[in-house]
Amino acid sequence: MFSELKDLVEHTSGLGLQIIRIDGESDGATVFRSMDTNKSVVLAGSFAKKIVDFEGVAGLSNLDHLKGYLNLYNQKDDNVKVVRKTRTIREDKLDDQGNIVYDTDGKPETVSVETNDINEIVFTRSKPRMKNTYRAAGRNMIPDIPNFQGASWDITIQPTSSAINMLAQQASIGYEKEVGLKTDDGSLFAVFDENDQNMVEIATDVEGSINKSWVWPIDLLLTVLKMSNNADCVMQVSDKGIAQITINTGVAEYNYLLPGRAR
Repeated sequence: MFSELKDLVEHTSGLGLQIIRIDGESDGATVFRSMDTNKSVVLAGSFAKKIVDFEGVAGLSNLDHLKGYLNLYNQKDDNVKVVRKTRTIREDKLDDQGNIVYDTDGKPETVSVETNDINEIVFTRSKPRMKNTYRAAGRNMIPDIPNFQGASWDITIQPTSSAINMLAQQASIGYEKEVGLKTDDGSLFAVFDENDQNMVEIATDVEGSINKSWVWPIDLLLTVLKMSNNADCVMQVSDKGIAQITINTGVAEYNYLLPGRAR
C-alpha cells in the first residue's frame, strides 16, 4: 500500500486536485478518479494489482500532508496502518440498470447504506518513536467526478523527454499562458500564438491531423508531461478539443483528461 500511495501522490501533485476517490471494486480492481476545481483536468486510473486495504471507498484530500508523511516515513521498520470506521449513509436508489430511481415528484429516491470505509491512515516508527495520523475524507465529502466514456482520437504520439524539455524551454520564454497543437506535413507542433510565429515541433511521423484552434494551459500540460519521467507515456488529441495523456508507471496507470478552449 505504501508504494502505491507514494506513486499516486507523485503523479497527482501540482494539479490542484480536490479529493481523489479510490474504489476497491468487487472484481478485484482498485481504481481512482479526481478533478480540479476549475475542471481543467480530470484524472482516472487504476492500480496494477488489487490493494486489499483499499476495499470499499476512500477519499484522499490534503494531498500535501499525505505527501509529507510518505516522504518522512522511509525507514525499513516504518509502518503504515489503515483504520476503518462504520457509518450509515443515504445513497441514491438505483434500478437493475444502474439508473437513479425517482419518486412521483421527480425527486431521487434514497436508501440507507452501511459503509466500512477508511477513516485514517496511521504512520508509525519504532526508533525514534514517531506517529502521524492522516485523516481520509468521508464518501459524503467527495464531489461528483465525471466518468469519461472515451473519445475518437485524431492523433496519438509518444512524447519523448527531449520533446518535453524543448517544450518547457520554449514556454519559459513567456510568450503566452496557453498553447495550441497543430499538425503540418506529418509533424505535431506546439503553437504559442495565433499566427504561428512562435512554435516548436514536438513529434514527427504523426498519423492523422489537428486543424482547429484549441488551446490548453501550458503550465498544466507541462506538469502532466513531466510526471512521465521514465514511465510509458502516450498523448492523444481529438480535433474536438480534448487531449488525454496516459502514463503507466508499472504501479498504476494514470489517464489525465484535458479539455481545451477555443482560441
